[in-house]
Amino acid sequence: MSAQLPGVSLVLGGAASGKTAFAETLVTGTGRERVYIASAEAHDDEMRAKIDAHREARGPGWHTVEAPLDAGRTLAAIAGDRAVLFDCATMWLSNHMMAGTPLDEAEAELMAGLALCAAPVVIVSNELGHSVVPENPLARRFQIAQGKLNQRLAARADLVVHVVAGLPQILKIWTGPAPPPTPSPATVSACPMTPACARSISARGSFAPMTRSRIRTRSAPIGTSPATPPPPAARAGTPSRPG
Repeated sequence: MSAQLPGVSLVLGGAASGKTAFAETLVTGTGRERVYIASAEAHDDEMRAKIDAHREARGPGWHTVEAPLDAGRTLAAIAGDRAVLFDCATMWLSNHMMAGTPLDEAEAELMAGLALCAAPVVIVSNELGHSVVPENPLARRFQIAQGKLNQRLAARADLVVHVVAGLPQILKIWTGPAPPPTPSPATVSACPMTPACARSISARGSFAPMTRSRIRTRSAPIGTSPATPPPPAARAGTPSRPG
């Protein structure tokens, strides 16, 4: 069974977090013809090996478009019967910084491309906010620019997922008055948290954030509230205190 995706989805995560693999499952699950927009450039042997490893992991059935700088224009030209994976916004941003492109212009073009794209788009991007502050000015500029770009993409996206150690955590699902197609529970079934998330999505068409009572514990099944423990028994000869 194919799964629907909203217009724009954002998958965040740290290095080697499993974010790209999860994003691929979202696109593959649609059953549509798949387009892979690649922003990385093979400047050295290490990057070539990484690109080859990603290509092998994706497997056949992807139409790859190399767009290290022109992701916005590429997105705008894609037909509506396809599903798109843009991997990744971090390399795209780095390419523009190294090229000396004004970032506000580059980001405006990317946002315009997302608005014009007729196909659902899944964007992969690195979350750098948990890192230490870099020691050199260029790296600090990049960290700040990446954080701002992620915020803009997250504000634009209908679905935002954060992947940690291969486990996706839903941060946002559209809850507006006229929501786009809601992702099927099958598209978010790989995470220990997501059975509860999927039931919430199916019931209300929106995501109810996990509350403390719904967090997984050793004694309660995933997606259920642990039973409230009984009050400790009063000690012999000691009256119970009022509540």
